[in-house]
Amino acid sequence: MSPGIVEAEIIPANLNTLMSSCGTEYFPVLKGKILPIEDMDAPQSRTERGLQQLSLMGIFDQIAGLIIGKPEFYDQQGAPFNYDDLIREVVGARPYPIVSNFDCGHTIPMLTVPRYARAHFKANNKSVNFSLLEGSVEEG
Repeated sequence: MSPGIVEAEIIPANLNTLMSSCGTEYFPVLKGKILPIEDMDAPQSRTERGLQQLSLMGIFDQIAGLIIGKPEFYDQQGAPFNYDDLIREVVGARPYPIVSNFDCGHTIPMLTVPRYARAHFKANNKSVNFSLLEGSVEEG
């Protein structure tokens, strides 16, 4: 969705859980981090609300990279735009890499991403390379 290269700590989160922690001491510090977001049950209206809230909080101005996981159950709810269109609309153009439909979270196959690990994340129009200190996975 947006090309770029970044190396930073990674803070994976379930979108609903992350939204539940807004305004509390449990909301993670995301400045300069790579943020993978996943969602099990993803009706488009709820995904939009969660992404809009993150946008209003300035999170997309703070992070160093964004990975949107492939939802386990996605419901377009009759909207005339798709999942990627929604992400582009809410997140907008950014100077960091952004990918969507990445296999992390509650999907099969699943990439389990450890919290606070240092990661290298590179995206372009043809492939995504995501590497952790413990190993590497490539999706293309």
